[in-house]
Amino acid sequence: MRYVVGIITDGKKVLLLKKNNPDWQKGLYNAVGGKVELESTPLQTIIKDCKDKIGLDIINWKELDSLLLPNGIDLTYFFAILEENDINKAQSLTDERVELFDINNLPKNILKDLKMQIDKIFFKIEKKDSISKKLFIFIVTILFVLFSSLMLLGKVQKGNFLYYLTEEKKDEDIDKKVQFKKGFNERIFGK
Repeated sequence: MRYVVGIITDGKKVLLLKKNNPDWQKGLYNAVGGKVELESTPLQTIIKDCKDKIGLDIINWKELDSLLLPNGIDLTYFFAILEENDINKAQSLTDERVELFDINNLPKNILKDLKMQIDKIFFKIEKKDSISKKLFIFIVTILFVLFSSLMLLGKVQKGNFLYYLTEEKKDEDIDKKVQFKKGFNERIFGK
């Protein structure tokens, strides 16, 4: 048997149904979906179930995952992003109540496999954001090293950087000490 589950979000909220059927799901939250009929594809089924159960005609579904469960059920997850005003148009057309939940405040009694799929979706979104941040930091670091290197090279060419680490500096220091002592002795002792 094949089933589909459609996760609908606006990027901030997720649309869930408080289930009454089947008995093992009663009182739990699940996404819209249902059984795939023999003459239908999973995509056709999620489009039809979404329209029949919550009144939304969504065609921009993306297949998220497909699992073969130990009990032989083939479960296909779909994902759709809607605008906020579109997701708010969802309404219960069956005895199962439509509810919107903040992605950071999902109900405790959500089906575990659905929760894992939702986390996978939003983890990927965060990961992309994290990659952008890391790329930005990398580029800024490269630019900093590049500009610092150019500044150092400029000072070395002018002779005013790393000068203190050279032998010339030591020789000049010795010369200055000699001149200082000579000047000091001349002033004090008149020599």
